[in-house]
Amino acid sequence: MKNNAILDKTDILNLTLICSNQPLPIVQYLKENPNGATVKKNNVFLANSEFQDINSQCESLLKLQKINLIEITYDTWYNEMSVYSDFIKYETAHPKFKEYFRKRGQVCATKSGKNYLSKLK
Repeated sequence: MKNNAILDKTDILNLTLICSNQPLPIVQYLKENPNGATVKKNNVFLANSEFQDINSQCESLLKLQKINLIEITYDTWYNEMSVYSDFIKYETAHPKFKEYFRKRGQVCATKSGKNYLSKLK
């Protein structure tokens, strides 16, 4: 697999975090409208304290998912809200997110992701 040519420092760190602490919490922020809901921010991931730009994190996770190194699901989530406390803090610091509702999910490494990371070490 020639993925290392397209993976940057953020991607490698995210993959490392996801492989060692899986599954990790992730959220989507949605805004209700008359036809249902619109996704405003997808795949918000705050576990990587080194890179807190949520747009960059979203791009990183989408890239890792696209090349099958991670799996993102909103079909399963943690029932314990304390797992999502970083998101609540983020929402408090960024008031525009209070307009949206949070859809909880999880992100975990695939077998390919674990194998890929083990070859980097």
